[in-house]
Formats: sequence, C-alpha cells, structure tokens
Amino acid sequence: MTLPELLAPAGDYDILVTAINAGADAVYISGERFGARAFAKNFTLEEIEKSVEYAHLNGAKIHVTVNTLINNFEVVDVVKYLFYLYKVGVDAVIVQDLGIIELIKNLIPGLEVHASTQMTLSDYDCILWAVENNISRIVFPREISVDKIAEISKKLQESDINMELEVFGHGALCYCFSGNCYISSYNSGRSGNRGACAQPCRKQYKLKYKNYNVGNGYLLSTHDLAVYKGLDKIEDAGVFSLKLEGRMKSADYVGTITNAYRHLIDGDEGDYEKDLSLVFNRQFTDGYILNQKPGQVLGRESSGHEGVYIGKITEKEGDLITIAKENEEFKINLDIGDGIGFKYKDKIKGIYIDNIKEQTDEYIKIETTRNVREGDQVLLSYSKSTHDNLKKFKNETIKQSIPLDLDIKWTEDLRLNINAKFKIVEKGINNENKEEEFSFRYISETKFEPAQKRPVSIEDIEKQMLKTGSTSFYINSLSIDGMPENSFVPIGKLNKIRRTILDKATELLLDYYKPDKKELRATNKRISQFVKEYKSYAYIPVRNEKLNLSIFADNLELLKMTSKLPIHKYFFDP
Repeated sequence: MTLPELLAPAGDYDILVTAINAGADAVYISGERFGARAFAKNFTLEEIEKSVEYAHLNGAKIHVTVNTLINNFEVVDVVKYLFYLYKVGVDAVIVQDLGIIELIKNLIPGLEVHASTQMTLSDYDCILWAVENNISRIVFPREISVDKIAEISKKLQESDINMELEVFGHGALCYCFSGNCYISSYNSGRSGNRGACAQPCRKQYKLKYKNYNVGNGYLLSTHDLAVYKGLDKIEDAGVFSLKLEGRMKSADYVGTITNAYRHLIDGDEGDYEKDLSLVFNRQFTDGYILNQKPGQVLGRESSGHEGVYIGKITEKEGDLITIAKENEEFKINLDIGDGIGFKYKDKIKGIYIDNIKEQTDEYIKIETTRNVREGDQVLLSYSKSTHDNLKKFKNETIKQSIPLDLDIKWTEDLRLNINAKFKIVEKGINNENKEEEFSFRYISETKFEPAQKRPVSIEDIEKQMLKTGSTSFYINSLSIDGMPENSFVPIGKLNKIRRTILDKATELLLDYYKPDKKELRATNKRISQFVKEYKSYAYIPVRNEKLNLSIFADNLELLKMTSKLPIHKYFFDP
C-alpha cells in the first residue's frame, strides 16, 4: 500500500504553487477569516479561486480551514463564506465548530467536511457520529498511536464504513491535547482556538515550589514531529492522508519538506532525510503516533532551530579553524554559501561560508573572524544547494498528467469531425479509485480545400495535434481516418482547432469539481431562507452583573497587596 495523499500547507499563493510543484497531492489553506493561523498571510477570495484552478489543473486538491470557534455575530458571514467556497470548487473544508458542521449538513450538504484535529475524534464511536453528520474525513489528534489507528481502521472495514483517516506527519507539536489550549488566551487574550495563539509553550519558564527553583528552561516546548522512519507503519494502519504542518512557514520550508516526503513515500533514493533536518526544526521526535513517551516528545533544552550536527572545532590557528566531521548519520560536505553555526553552551553564532581552505571526508578547514574556541560544536543550518534546488518549484507549471484520446474523421463537406475522450481518476480508500469519463464532439468551422500546391499530410495533422502545451493533457491515442486526398488547410487553422479542443477539455475538467447550476440554486435558496430567519431572532441581552474575582496567594505580602481590591474570595496556601 502507498499513502494516497500527501497534504502540504500554504500560507500564501506563491507557497501553494511551490507545494503543488514539489509533489503535494493536496494543499490546505485559509482565507482571511475563520482559520486557525490568523497571523499567516492567508488568501483573499480571489486567491482562493485562483488556487483551486491551479490545483485542479495539476490533479491536486484544495482544503480550506474554517477551523476556529465561531461567535454568534459571525454566523451569517461564515455561511456566506462557505457557500462561496462551495461555488468555486473547493474540495473540502476543515471544521472544528459543531455548529458549523450542523449548518453545512443542513444548508450546503454537497460541501465535503473534514473534522479538524481540534475536535479530538479518536475512537470508533466518534467516527460513527461523524458519519451521521456528513463528515468524510477525520483528522486524528497528534496524541493517537498508530496501533489505535490500525484498530479503528480495521473496525471501519468490517463495518463497511468509508471514512478517510488523516494524521499529522511532520512539523510543530502542541503541548496541549491537539491544540485545545487556553494558556495563550489566559495570558494574553490571544486565543489559539480563534487562530491567534501567542505560543506560550515556546517561552522559557522557571518552575518553583514554595519559592524554590526546581526547574528552568523551555519547560512546555516539544520537539518537532517527523515520521519518515515510520511511514510503512502509518500506511499499514490504513491512513489515507499524511499532513505536513507549516502554514506559517516559508516557501523554502514547505518546498523542502513536501519534496522530501514525496520522494520518501514513493521510495526514491536521495538525501531527503538530511534535507528535512536542514530546514527549521526543534530536533525531531517520532511522536506519540509512533509510540514515543512524553519525555521523548518534549524538547525542554531549546525551542529554536539549530541545524544538522557536523562535528567540533579541533584546532584553531589565528582565523583558521579545523572542524572534525563526526556525524555518522549523514555525509556532510560543505559548499560556499552554506550557513553554519558555532555552539558554545546555549549560544549559537552563525556565519555563511565564503571560503573553504581544505575539505576531506574527515575534516574541513575554513577561516572565520568569529570568536570561537576549540571544542565548540559546529552545525549546518542552511544548505545553498538545497535552496537552489527549490527554484524549479517556484514558477507556475501545468503538468501534462491526463491522457486525452482523439478520433479524427471528416464530414461530407470536409470539416474535421473530432471525438475527444478523457478520464478523471481520484484516489479512494483501500485503493478503490473514483473514475469519471468525459467525451465530447467537435466539428470545425474550417473546411479542408483542394490543395493548390503541397497537400496536408496525416503526419502534419499528427504533429500539430500532439502539441498540448501548458495544459493538463497529453495525447494518449490519436486516430485519423478517411482523410480526403490532395486536400489542404493552413497549419494555423489546425493549431486553432487543437486549442479549441484543449480549451473544451479544460472547461470540463474544472467544472467537474464544481456543483451544477441546479444544486447551486437550491443551496442558495436554503441559505437565503436561513439568513432571513437568523436575522429575525431577538438578540440575547448582555448580562450587566459583575463577575466575582477570587485569587490564590501563597504569602502574606501578596495578601497585603490585594487587601484593598474587591476580592470575593481568597485561596491561601503558604
């Protein structure tokens, strides 16, 4: 079995292009509202529509996050937004709010819904509820194990229930259960459940007990998840989609991890594991999904990126330093333009390499004016070659991935009579793919005429018809039958005929992902009626009573400081 879907993140349109070009089967994005990454650049409505078209032309899908908790005054806006996503052909929305799931079920039942990881659906009974509520995919919490997933998947197959299962495979981990965290909201008023997490888990803390320090460091910070060593277990467990985290990350980051996992899933050889270590990470953990314990998941020493360990400085003569290569996992050869860091205690000083005096498999000699010393660790934090390799993913490119069959004949009045046929194949659960075939007929306006000089040959027609250019199609089969003898048509006219056929095929391809006009009218009618009724409801009056304030104190000084405040109740534990 091969994982059917590699799902990549994108915080803006350029990153989306990079992700699809690097091999993502689907990309998840967010609009300017209602997404759990409020500080990402995110997508305008026009950019969402543009993204949907680019993805579908490349055989990829677009999932839009609508995964914040919604306030009552936002209900009408979010329903109208969901209807827009449905109209433009978004493949799925990722939802957390139970109210939104109910609204989609009743108002826009044709819109595919994925249950966000923040819903924490993590057992068979939860999935039965999801089926009843028109949910087609479960995004499991990061805390669930691959063994539990396999158990659930087996029950689903035995019950003949089709439910896609998605897991996070790479990127940042939340300290709290699947992001259901209120620390940021409590500390700063920025709610993670409203897309505005201030990441308090990445800060340094002092742990005290009765005024004694018992721990210091990044006490709530976790390592980053990386499951590339356990892809076979995840595949065997029945997982449909492997999700990469990173909608706040750069194009370099998204391009690198997408490209790496694409090749790792496909079983290709290369330094893809090393590439993953070179982009931002807080050192890797296999995570709870691969049965690691909390002590292995937490990374309390640091909350930032360090890079790939090269070795230590073994000799320093003036500005010339010798670095012994000690990494036994990855073979590392440095190049001009690479970035390295010198680590002493908890501090890292970085440089870009502008000289290499000598390099072997055992050591490298460079010159630096940095204040370094023998014994300092040296880390590779940036690879110029890896960065340069990503440039090929940055420009919009349509992959010719759909086979198109053309059958060419002539009408009695010597017009081209072309029957075209192609098939769209979507990956399904348990390798049961969904297929839909399209066919159409085209009769050219242009007529063939008796040749005055050189007639057009079958080879001429084949040559022009095989040029599919920057479209989603390639000519799989081309049959030409009944060509009139000694006939002629300008090559430019043949090119126009070919473009017309490809335009029609592209139109059918894009329309396949959109609801038909009849369904749109019915959906619009339901929404209009709902909005009218919802706006007619009387608003619930705001409570004017003051809330009581209670505090916890562990010393008399704090009690004295707060004695003049309107405290309702004290909890005193000296």
